[in-house]
Amino acid sequence: MGIVTIAITAAVSFVVSILLVLVAILLRQLRDSRSRLRSSTDAWGQIQRSFEREIELHDRLGNIERANQIRRDLAEQHEAWRAQQAVSGLAPREIMQGAQSSLTEDDLDRLRNLLVHAVPLKPGSLSARDLFLRGNSYFNLERYNDALADYNRSLELRPDDPTTLTNRGVTLHHLELYDDALADYNRSLELRPDNPATLYNRGYVLDELGRYNDALADYNRSLELRPDDPTTLMNRAVTLEHLERFNDALADYNRSLELRPDDPTTTYNIACNFSLRGQYQESLEWLGKAIALDSKYRSMAQGDDAFALLRGDPVFGPKFRDLVGGDTDN
Repeated sequence: MGIVTIAITAAVSFVVSILLVLVAILLRQLRDSRSRLRSSTDAWGQIQRSFEREIELHDRLGNIERANQIRRDLAEQHEAWRAQQAVSGLAPREIMQGAQSSLTEDDLDRLRNLLVHAVPLKPGSLSARDLFLRGNSYFNLERYNDALADYNRSLELRPDDPTTLTNRGVTLHHLELYDDALADYNRSLELRPDNPATLYNRGYVLDELGRYNDALADYNRSLELRPDDPTTLMNRAVTLEHLERFNDALADYNRSLELRPDDPTTTYNIACNFSLRGQYQESLEWLGKAIALDSKYRSMAQGDDAFALLRGDPVFGPKFRDLVGGDTDN
């Protein structure tokens, strides 16, 4: 009986060993499957089932602590997935340089939550679209170098995507790499001509480069395609002022303000426009409105060259100083 018992014990040990090997293989396959699925924003059902199968297996084996840890992992992944869905809805197709953000603080919190979960993933686990969306998230959080890195990697996987090229161009613009930004906008427009957002962005960088007539041409074409965009109207007005077409600029500012009432930036620009034309009373009235809408324009006006002549005017200079305070003599 002793020999038989030993033989049976050995057989059981062998079977258990085989089962453990099979379990290890199955767990590895589940983990690999889960890792592959983790980068997809459209596969939450598969991700959830993958986690649940692993939880069930550990429950059956009596590994309660491990099963509970996987449940916690599942909850974290669900939150990350929800954040990714939020980003998919929030991230614009093309970012517009200088445009007002529509993101609330809650939106930005969702973006930060996404990045907490997404950053640790291995580079190869993110698709071109994932990298594009994460680049948009970084951009919205003003982490421009991180955004640039993700757009670069996205374009390595999808070199001729015009939207990614446009958004990388805006990021390069923020980093004051104007020639590089212009190259991206040019390539994007080669791939998708007459895109109003890209035309707007190229107009913006051309203005930065002092190419005002070229900038105006892009703004004009963008507004032909999207006539009532208040941001494009406001920026075209700035270019028109560079060309000393102050009346045309004021018309654009007024139309922009009709479309987006009480916008502090447009209101401030109207104050600058009147000052440049020597209409100081009107300039002070609009500057007062801008400061009431956003107090940052008080300090901005103190050193703005648009108010240089107004500051030195014997009648209106003191009123300007009363309005903005600070040292405005220089």
